[in-house]
Amino acid sequence: MSASQKTQPIAPVRQPLGQILLASGLLSKSGLATALKQQKTTKSPLGEILIAHALSPETSVIRALATQSGKAVANTNDAVGTFESDDPMYWITQAIIPWGRDKVKWQVAASDQVSFEKQRGAIEAKIGPATMVWASRAEIQNRQQELFAPQLAKHAETCVPAAQSCRGLKIGNLRAPFFWISMAAFALIGFLLWSLEAWRAVFFLCLIIAIANLIASTVLKATALLFSMHAQTFPKTTLYGLPDVLPKVSILIPLYKEKDIASQLIV
Repeated sequence: MSASQKTQPIAPVRQPLGQILLASGLLSKSGLATALKQQKTTKSPLGEILIAHALSPETSVIRALATQSGKAVANTNDAVGTFESDDPMYWITQAIIPWGRDKVKWQVAASDQVSFEKQRGAIEAKIGPATMVWASRAEIQNRQQELFAPQLAKHAETCVPAAQSCRGLKIGNLRAPFFWISMAAFALIGFLLWSLEAWRAVFFLCLIIAIANLIASTVLKATALLFSMHAQTFPKTTLYGLPDVLPKVSILIPLYKEKDIASQLIV
């Protein structure tokens, strides 16, 4: 028998996700039929449709996907206590997180295997050899908050350039003028209360407060205008890279002879 006539190994057939959920009692036949009908229209992954339409809990879908793919589900006991990254926004935008580590590889939690495989090269460039474990989006977000909370807080404080924020404003230099202006205002109010009749003092007090509010409002508006004019002179900064998985949106567009084709579009 020649090499070309040798029997080729047969790849294992993956069990459909819907059948796994049906067999485990986590999805009804009517729910599966509804999801499959929706999938023909949207071309979305079945798991996303089941979760979006609340036909099956996300945790159940994740476990079924793990069974289908032969990969493990993220175990809370295996989660690392700390993980430092110089780029936490990468993990957040890609909706993945290093979960645990054995002697050889990192376990990276993800809820989308296709997205993980696309990012495998970038992931391994950051942390070394990695393998995927399944986790729900809520579990991934909770781990991201636990691991990156201090870094995210610091990022929130410094993400805006200092020249465009109030971090460089030295409040200490304004304390002395504010103190003396306040003292002068109190002295003037005291003098009016002492020298004038009561109704006149109240009238002048209200007048002074109104004028002070007007001046303060004008100063604040002028300051905001100056800052906005100054900010326009800064070059535009490049935004952080968009994630691979973009949000799905619905866009309504009028169509030619819409009445004739509406029945084909509406399910």
